[in-house]
Amino acid sequence: MSYTIDERNLERQRLLARVLEPLTKRLLDALRLRPDSRCLDIGCGIGETTRLIARYLGPHGECTGIDQDGALIEVAQAGPSIGARLSFRVGDATKLPFEDGAFDFVFIRYLLVHVQEAPTVLREMIRVARKGGVMAAQEGDFMFQQCCYPDSWAYKRLNDIWGALFANAMVGRALVALFREAGCRPVSTMADICMEPGCSGLKRLYRMTIEAAGPALLREGLLNESDFDALCQEFLRVETDAAVVCIGNPIVTIWTAV
Repeated sequence: MSYTIDERNLERQRLLARVLEPLTKRLLDALRLRPDSRCLDIGCGIGETTRLIARYLGPHGECTGIDQDGALIEVAQAGPSIGARLSFRVGDATKLPFEDGAFDFVFIRYLLVHVQEAPTVLREMIRVARKGGVMAAQEGDFMFQQCCYPDSWAYKRLNDIWGALFANAMVGRALVALFREAGCRPVSTMADICMEPGCSGLKRLYRMTIEAAGPALLREGLLNESDFDALCQEFLRVETDAAVVCIGNPIVTIWTAV
């Protein structure tokens, strides 16, 4: 697996979780999981989404978060215990350290965009889900043009940046096909586009993601330092201008019974 975002600024992870939380709540409302469900959150980061699922389930459920980044898992483990029983561990999404049929609900969010091995990850999700359980994914399609009004030259560069930076930047549009290829039929879907008419978080998230991707952009020669600084300044200008409206990329949600 490859990951090209520097996550040392944990505020970005918290902000991403806040922006995506309404979409994940819609999914959980649609699923109506049993309160005693055993759930797995793959690519959990600092555990914000794992805790969201735990709050949804209440005290009788069990939630496990797994991530390949040990530093993020340490932060997750130090966080509050909320709702269901919580645990976090380091692990690889392509080789999950769990027995077959261990979970009632298996979930990934913004993980497949970073991996070339998406079919392997989905097969692992199927393996660790119990028969009759549910697996679900939420992924962006970063090759749709994110935009703002009035326009900004920085937003016009995002497609090229994401396409070069992410292993699977078009995964959102491919999710249905990937699930079907993994043997999942039928599937249910939703698609959402976030829009920010002020300064509530989406514009800030774009700026912070560009900053967190900076080391990889510079290392790979996708930008030089001068271009990168100018890009960050333009995203900051857009972020702080309440008159600018931002429209994000589509976010695709898909789920199926196993």
